[in-house]
Amino acid sequence: MPWRLEDSDAAELTPGVLAPGTKVKAHYQGGEKAYAGQVHAVRYDYSQPAAEPGSAPAVRRVLYDILYEDHELEEGVPAELVSRTEAPAGPPVAEEEIVANSIDDFFAKFVQALMSGQVFNSLSADRKVAFAECVQRSRPHFESELNKLVFARGYGITVTALDITTVILPAVMPHVTSEFRRLASA
Repeated sequence: MPWRLEDSDAAELTPGVLAPGTKVKAHYQGGEKAYAGQVHAVRYDYSQPAAEPGSAPAVRRVLYDILYEDHELEEGVPAELVSRTEAPAGPPVAEEEIVANSIDDFFAKFVQALMSGQVFNSLSADRKVAFAECVQRSRPHFESELNKLVFARGYGITVTALDITTVILPAVMPHVTSEFRRLASA
């Protein structure tokens, strides 16, 4: 099958084609799970003959070379197995910068962050205990929001502080505050 590697300028000018460097999730080797990565290169399959003699060959389909976050490169991924994500831009996270390796570690960091803020410190001792209990009860909501984020962006993503403050926290805090109000009124 003849492929022609296109440069990034050509890819950006083609409507609907993702440019190299675009954050994506892709179904590795056509599997069910989508993994986070980025478009490394764009390929056009020109195996269809030209519509008329002397004209350019017809593009049969767009294929992407995907560089996954684990640094594995998969070539020729069909466009229908690739989707753009809204992952925040930034450098890859170095191994030593990872602060949580399991959902338990991650939730512990989440709880620690909520209970070390100025608002928490201004509460009376009994209200701190009640708030801490509400935060602990929010774990199912926390896990649900984290799973939604992973599903939306692809397995293998790095969850950032920005994700916590703009995606997870706004979705979890209404559950925490309503439970806190319920306990405070009892």
